[in-house]
Amino acid sequence: MICEINMSLKFNFVSQETFLHELARAEIYFSEAGKFVGLWHFIKGHFGPMGFDYRQSIRTAVWLQAIEKIEFYKVKPPAYEFEITAVRLKTFSELFAVTL
Repeated sequence: MICEINMSLKFNFVSQETFLHELARAEIYFSEAGKFVGLWHFIKGHFGPMGFDYRQSIRTAVWLQAIEKIEFYKVKPPAYEFEITAVRLKTFSELFAVTL
């Protein structure tokens, strides 16, 4: 079987501002249900369908963590065997600074 790769596909790069804005929206949505924002779900399930490149989105997340705008933390939901890496804004002021 021959596998063809379409090299004409173009992916967008998510800006820091867009990442923070979308994370704030996700935090509000999931916190209302007492849940959290899973990092991989956020990157793959949220930014992927928007046309953003996964690797670059992860790089943006790591950069935002390095400059202390966001933080990663571990969560172990009861239905899961392993911990999940979740992501959130570092401070509530970041959350309210984002225009929804």
